[in-house]
Amino acid sequence: MSESYEALSPLALNTVRPATEWLNMGCWDVRRGFRAADNSTPPGFPMPAAVRAHRGSNNTALAELLYDAADIQPGARVLDVGCGAGDSLLVLRDTRAPRMLHGVTSLARQARRAQDRVRDSATVVCADAVAWLASPACTEEYDVILALDCAYHFHDRVAFIRHAHERLAPGGTLALVDLVAAWPYPATLTSPLPPPMHAPSICARLQHRCTSYLSGTQPLVSFDTYEAQLRAAGFHVHMQDISHRVFPGFAAFLRHMGTGEEAAWRGGNTLQWAALRMLGWAVDGWARGGDAGMVRCALIVARTNASKHVNL
Repeated sequence: MSESYEALSPLALNTVRPATEWLNMGCWDVRRGFRAADNSTPPGFPMPAAVRAHRGSNNTALAELLYDAADIQPGARVLDVGCGAGDSLLVLRDTRAPRMLHGVTSLARQARRAQDRVRDSATVVCADAVAWLASPACTEEYDVILALDCAYHFHDRVAFIRHAHERLAPGGTLALVDLVAAWPYPATLTSPLPPPMHAPSICARLQHRCTSYLSGTQPLVSFDTYEAQLRAAGFHVHMQDISHRVFPGFAAFLRHMGTGEEAAWRGGNTLQWAALRMLGWAVDGWARGGDAGMVRCALIVARTNASKHVNL
């Protein structure tokens, strides 16, 4: 994970004075909405009064979308990769009733905070997720492995996919919300956002590299390549493009970072706020789709065979 991203980690991406410490892009459905620091509502994101008390629920909504897609059953053995400060573990504990719940995060500060919050209801490991899955320290077999808005930080996504498959029980599920290169866009997917018609220009690629450095993002692959990597590891794969539910609201949120009343409570400094607002303008391009939308947000569910042989 890049130093630039780690420096931003105290800036929990909440939409209200923080009761949570989420670090995910959020699912910004119309019924959930978004309100800027000046109390205005950007076009397309109305917020009913009944929702205003739960403005931080956009982050929980993305987690719930992933958990529903993974079909987590009560009593499941669950590994939450990239668990951050533990908000996702708390949601999993309280809504999915797992028999075993483990979390992994690479930041020591977050690991300590997560373990303190979940107490003895989950076990949190501070480690590089890919290295830990491959190590003798990881001895458990899981029914579900989750990677919510984090796999694009992994230095080797292919290795993560392979080791996740090794640690899953027969019929187990790997479920991710991840960033994917929009070009070339597969004909088998549908989205309200228009697909790109041309490969990104050199200028667009350079701008994207700057954004990737700022956010600690590793090189992205296309939908087709991602699916091929999962199938090569032995998974059956289902992919959805959820960009329209994530990017517009997330971009609007980022562009208002550190402004208005937020400046009084949100951590960080002016430089960090400015960096996140710059990222917001990049995400705004992704939200428009077409050739401007170089990046898409994918919901990915990959399942192992019911007769899978696990080599531990």
